[in-house]
Amino acid sequence: MDSQGNIGHPTKRCKMVRQLLKKGKAKVIAGGVKKGQPLLIQLLDKVFDKSKTTDAKFRINIIPGYKHINYNLVKIHKNHIELLLSWEI
Repeated sequence: MDSQGNIGHPTKRCKMVRQLLKKGKAKVIAGGVKKGQPLLIQLLDKVFDKSKTTDAKFRINIIPGYKHINYNLVKIHKNHIELLLSWEI
């Protein structure tokens, strides 16, 4: 999320996210407590250009492991993340 509460795109840049959290330029809003749960952060000094963002309402997370692969289906609505399904193969 940006500083105004607009949802942005997901990222795999964990190092960048960790650095922003450490420097105080971002804060954790939701998630990340349980294994495989997505993490939602708010960037405190950025504003997204709405013409370049898309409104994603459902996301599938794939968490590969050594013996098992976990899948999560989450719903993002009004800045809240809701876990709909979770399964393991």
